[in-house]
Amino acid sequence: MTDSKNSMTSTSSSFLQRVKSLLFSPRQTLQALADAPCSAREALTGHLMLLALIPAVAQFIGSSVIGITLLGTTYRVPFFKGLVGMVLTYVLILAGAAILAFILKTLAPRFSGEPDFDRAMSLVAYSGTAAMVAAIFTAFPWLTLLATIGGIYSLYMFYVGIPLFMRSNPAKTLVYFLISVVLAFICNMALGLLAQPFSAQSLSEQHWRSQVESQLRHDKLAEGELSPEVAKTLEWLQGMQKHLTESQP
Repeated sequence: MTDSKNSMTSTSSSFLQRVKSLLFSPRQTLQALADAPCSAREALTGHLMLLALIPAVAQFIGSSVIGITLLGTTYRVPFFKGLVGMVLTYVLILAGAAILAFILKTLAPRFSGEPDFDRAMSLVAYSGTAAMVAAIFTAFPWLTLLATIGGIYSLYMFYVGIPLFMRSNPAKTLVYFLISVVLAFICNMALGLLAQPFSAQSLSEQHWRSQVESQLRHDKLAEGELSPEVAKTLEWLQGMQKHLTESQP
């Protein structure tokens, strides 16, 4: 039991130390990770799958706990819909990482690199650290700019890591980087469109739209404005009354 606890503590400490090193010393840390034996499974289960929980949970908190405030009213996505969006966000992050790793591996020979999926997956997992950590700010609408900065920092880490992990020609890194990012963006756009009706953002937008429309209708009725059906019926009754009055001798 004690050995198991010590092992878990050591693993947790190792993970946190790696995250810290990647954030504050990206070039040196990526070099050290690239020089060590790389395993796609280890990079996924020991790093990316843990970090991917941050944007997924932040999305849930932002939509279902904090909500969005419009015209003085706060709207929140229902708990179950928020959970569905959270799970889908998590799955899409991992799927997007796998797509980018596959693209890196496929393009590697064109840039004098090694077509090694383990190394490609490790690069994607470790270079995405800043974006995953900064995604915590997406829970707060007024701090989303910080999440964007984290994403840009991860792109820098990805650029730095390409020649280190893929063993490609450093002189061709920029082209390799741009082609990989563009292809990954297109593939993830297609994946996102397929999942759009069930995505956290779509569920949030649908819910907030219905809530706003409901609130506006309520406010109008509170101000004495009648619904279209009632107004049309009242107009018909007024017309009939006018016609009867004019027809009397």
